[in-house]
Amino acid sequence: MKGSLLLSTILLLASVAVGSDTQTLTSSDGSKSLEAKIENYDPASGSAQIQVNGRRMKVNVSAFSEEDLPKFKAWYEASQVGRSLMLNFEEKESEGSERKTNTAKITNFESTYALEVRNNSSTDFSDVRLDYRVFYYKDPEKGSKVSHYEDGSLNISEIAPRESQKFETTPVALMRQRPLPASQCKGGT
Repeated sequence: MKGSLLLSTILLLASVAVGSDTQTLTSSDGSKSLEAKIENYDPASGSAQIQVNGRRMKVNVSAFSEEDLPKFKAWYEASQVGRSLMLNFEEKESEGSERKTNTAKITNFESTYALEVRNNSSTDFSDVRLDYRVFYYKDPEKGSKVSHYEDGSLNISEIAPRESQKFETTPVALMRQRPLPASQCKGGT
């Protein structure tokens, strides 16, 4: 699509409600606690990699309290989202209005993206937030193109393994201006 306004890019970020922040972890007997960042977790072996004061350590999660185990599970689920979600998107334009000026045909329309999100893993994901940014260009009356964007967010409460869900981004109002052939221009030579 070329013209006065151009919808050029869509940027997507998938995340769950778990951050990469420091967590307070407590020993299984409750006698000690530490501030650590969870960097890796393997549920099959029960081992994890944590970072404490800039030092990385491999640990077994059984060394931590029962209350801390969901933190490791949540980290694992969050890491799987980025690896396991497939995103397909396709631009859709709505029918718009057309008008002619002396030198151009101008079409006003709305553009949106149809998104298909597929869980390619064998794990359920819940509370997934999909943040997106749609970039487009807009020509001012005079001068060069100006870059604009629209932000949006989609929430997926749950997506089962091998399941697809479909969404649409917020529509962006656009205008396409195409020069008329010289034979159709009015008032010119």
